[in-house]
Amino acid sequence: MKSSTLLLVSAIIFTGALSEAKDARHQRREHKQEARINKGIENGSLNEAEQRRLQRGQKRVDHAQDKAMADGTVTAKEKLKIEKMQDVQSKRIYRQKHDGQNAQPEAAPAADGQ
Repeated sequence: MKSSTLLLVSAIIFTGALSEAKDARHQRREHKQEARINKGIENGSLNEAEQRRLQRGQKRVDHAQDKAMADGTVTAKEKLKIEKMQDVQSKRIYRQKHDGQNAQPEAAPAADGQ
């Protein structure tokens, strides 16, 4: 009886640790995607409209994560939904960075030599 109780407690603890690791994975992935957007802004591969659209998508993922964690537990269904949202967002970031629409370089001030 004691061994089965110990086994059950161990399984619950392991599941909780696994859940926390998964949530940490979602957070790391979100930060990497935000860094990809920022890099695209810096190197000019994203224009302002693309930047706004991608950042709005990141906010939707943030909102879904906050909503999933609001009750204290993130269900498997919620995790799958967040994972899919992040997959979609990752593909959007790639497509926007590689679509050939670049940010317009800022015009240098004209030198009036005359």
